[in-house]
Amino acid sequence: MKKYSNYLGALSICLLISCSDDNNIINDQIMTTNSLTLKSTSRYVFHDGWETVCWRAFRHKKSTGGSCDIGSRWNNSQMQTNSAGKAVDFVGESDNPTSTREGNYSMKFTWFRDSFRPDDPNNRSKAHLWTGLESKRNTTRWYGFSMYLPSGAGGMEPDYEEELLVQWHGFPDIAAGEPYRIPTAAILHIKDRLVFNYFYDENEISNGTIKPGGKVELGKADLDQWIDFIIKIKWSPERNGILEIRRKDQVAGADWKVLVNKTENVHIGYNDSSDPSVGIGIYKFDAAKRYEEGLPISDYYRRQVFFDSFRIGNELAKAEDVMPKGSLNEN
Repeated sequence: MKKYSNYLGALSICLLISCSDDNNIINDQIMTTNSLTLKSTSRYVFHDGWETVCWRAFRHKKSTGGSCDIGSRWNNSQMQTNSAGKAVDFVGESDNPTSTREGNYSMKFTWFRDSFRPDDPNNRSKAHLWTGLESKRNTTRWYGFSMYLPSGAGGMEPDYEEELLVQWHGFPDIAAGEPYRIPTAAILHIKDRLVFNYFYDENEISNGTIKPGGKVELGKADLDQWIDFIIKIKWSPERNGILEIRRKDQVAGADWKVLVNKTENVHIGYNDSSDPSVGIGIYKFDAAKRYEEGLPISDYYRRQVFFDSFRIGNELAKAEDVMPKGSLNEN
């Protein structure tokens, strides 16, 4: 946890590097027209359980709108290698279809230490999928998903360098000279803990004016089990926001825990024309900096995490609409 106090500054530098003009895949995915649009009769904005056949041979690519393409659900990907993202019917090193959280498949993200390259730090630091930006600002959203952190040297044992597992990222006003910014919110894996950080800026142009909104301890990063999360956010940098986070471990006897429920004086988000997109997977955001300093970028040859049951609900949704379904510990 000693690096947390320097998180804002360090992450600012690394994310500015990752969003540079030479490596602007984040920009491309946010600039595409595949934004998250609502159906007036639906409580859902987005859902993926990776059950379609398209995911069985997933590769690094942008949305092109084809019939077997990420465009039907995800707006873009940033994959370190061609095998960095794949839908599988097992987790960890086992071959057990019952190990998926919901349905027959989950999404496996893999990042290899030796596959990092300094000439492509943006992609080589990540195994990531991205939704599109929201179509407007000050939205209320429910996010539900489950993650699985395997044990072992090729899993998610505590590393000395933290990593992002989920991030909410906006797009700056380039024409007005606004620089690239850190995520407005993120779930970090720090040692053996999970932490939710969030930031805000009520100024129309963020330029050294981003402020920390808060930090929520999400508990231990338990290995070899599914961890469910439900997160409600009303995006508002002007302290009209809402933040609610619930967690449920998929072990016998566990129940939902409310980790935070704030409905007043919540600053979260930037003063943009649209609210942020969501990215999930692995992002070793300090890799380029450590490489330049001649330091090892990970204790382990591989990092791996699984996601399943990913849903986004709109302002009409409730917690039960986005919570992962079915388990050994019934919802």
